[in-house]
Amino acid sequence: MSHSAWLCRVLLPLVALACGGEGSDTRRGSVRDPADHTAVHGGPVVLLTFSALRTDYVGALGAEDSWTPHIDTFAAEADWVGTAVAPTSAPASSLVSLMTGASPWRHQVLSQKPALPRPGMPLLQQALETAGYHCQARVPIAYDLQRFGLLEGFDDVAEIEPASETSRELEGLGRERVFYWLHLREANVAYQRRDAALPRLRERSAGLPPQIENWRVLAYADPDTPLPEAEETALRELFGHEVAWADHQAGKLLDGLRASAGWDDLLVIVTATQGTEIGEHGQVLYGQNLGRESIEVPLMIKLPRGLDRDLAVDTGGRVGLTRLWSTLGDAVGLRPTPAQAPSLLRVGEQPILSELYLRNGTNQFSLLDGDLQLLWSTRFAPAEPEFYLAQLAASGGRPPLSEPARVVLDRLDRAFRRTPPLSGPAGAGPAGAGPVGAEPPELRLERWTRDGVTRVENPDRARQMAGELRRRWLLFIDREQSPEEEWALSLPAR
Repeated sequence: MSHSAWLCRVLLPLVALACGGEGSDTRRGSVRDPADHTAVHGGPVVLLTFSALRTDYVGALGAEDSWTPHIDTFAAEADWVGTAVAPTSAPASSLVSLMTGASPWRHQVLSQKPALPRPGMPLLQQALETAGYHCQARVPIAYDLQRFGLLEGFDDVAEIEPASETSRELEGLGRERVFYWLHLREANVAYQRRDAALPRLRERSAGLPPQIENWRVLAYADPDTPLPEAEETALRELFGHEVAWADHQAGKLLDGLRASAGWDDLLVIVTATQGTEIGEHGQVLYGQNLGRESIEVPLMIKLPRGLDRDLAVDTGGRVGLTRLWSTLGDAVGLRPTPAQAPSLLRVGEQPILSELYLRNGTNQFSLLDGDLQLLWSTRFAPAEPEFYLAQLAASGGRPPLSEPARVVLDRLDRAFRRTPPLSGPAGAGPAGAGPVGAEPPELRLERWTRDGVTRVENPDRARQMAGELRRRWLLFIDREQSPEEEWALSLPAR
């Protein structure tokens, strides 16, 4: 049975079950396991997400130089504070994972190109709607999230800024079944000085440019192009300004929630879709690699009064971001599907898989088990000498290119489409697992510590984790196929 056939066979009946039938007790029918007598949350649910918020800029997570007083205040009120690991460092793909509870390969939105999730995967708001929730989205309209199907199923969609207007709306929350998705574009590029709006930043603003555009930052995405110390300092400070502005906006939204009649009954999750890099691995921004700075994000959860369950993960721990779908669904009485990451209300810590596709001739994978990270890189095409220049040109820069940027990127895209994504052209798995003569993927083992990331030399542990990474990636998949084969079976024509 193909992956897509399995999904239709397993996901669609479960979604239909959630929409009605035995156990339904709301206007559109939430489903309870008859053997499960735990309380079900029937009040408001709020998901507040940022783009590109790094953990080491958040005071509540140990940042020495905190830019986030409002987030820190919420952390003191939350029932669980820790970090999450994004399923990818590509923003659109990570957002789709967050809203479907599925890994990038399962939902098939693999890059920043407009694409819809694989059919049969209910979005979070669609699932909550079956439990009687009216679903509201307050998002940056300029992001055009509809290109990825992320706004399907919302009763109402509006611009989130200015945050003060959205805050006044949130003050009206009572104890009704309403779901709000609040998404802030910060701390994304372009990076801007925010000292005019936030006077507390003025003493740190001397010598900083007023703004750094996306294409200027991308000039340092190539690992062979060193980030000058002066540029790195400016980037770090201006990124801090964006974090401070995101915190300021979030403060208004959280103040609105606190002022509402339903504050005690609110289930609130605050997190980010992915992090960002500022030269730690020789690159910048996001979607370039699966280093710690790109995939580790803050996570804070406030549970509602009356929910008689605790999270199954110790405070201060680290969990997969895709588990939030099942956690929210579980809290309101829905039954997550087997293909979705498990609820934090039921399952403790487990290894976390992240994926990144269509880089410069490589697909990259990560398995984080405790503090140990295995990085797996599979080559599907020779590296393009002008890949990073083409990427820069596609984002508005004007670098010198020997051929149009589209030609370079399309050549990689064609090779990617024809190649099994995990094993590579010859079907090679971890060393010793693929055909004779097949080139195995590159494996690298690292340890995440309080002081940063260190290289670990332990070939046996690397091979063991590689086997677990492969097993987790292949869950619910009969056999590995190229993207082209997968799309032909499961997706509408692109």
